[in-house]
Amino acid sequence: GEKISLGITVLLSLTVFMLLVAEIMPATSDSVPLIAQYFASTMIIVGLSVVVTVIVLQYHHHDPDGGKMPKWPPRDFYYDLLL
Repeated sequence: GEKISLGITVLLSLTVFMLLVAEIMPATSDSVPLIAQYFASTMIIVGLSVVVTVIVLQYHHHDPDGGKMPKWPPRDFYYDLLL
């Protein structure tokens, strides 16, 4: 739970900081500033980290006696996930 809330807090702080930096940057620039690319890539990485954490926690708290795993992913996916 704490890792998810930390990830969401980091995403929120990156968003606010990126908005503050965007206000300082000139509006007539044709190219995307390097700092904006950095913030965007960091936000993508943190967002993927939160999604993967949710998936791992879902597998961890899965009832081993009840329910079945979905059939849509191939079996190799589960094997690769465990290695």
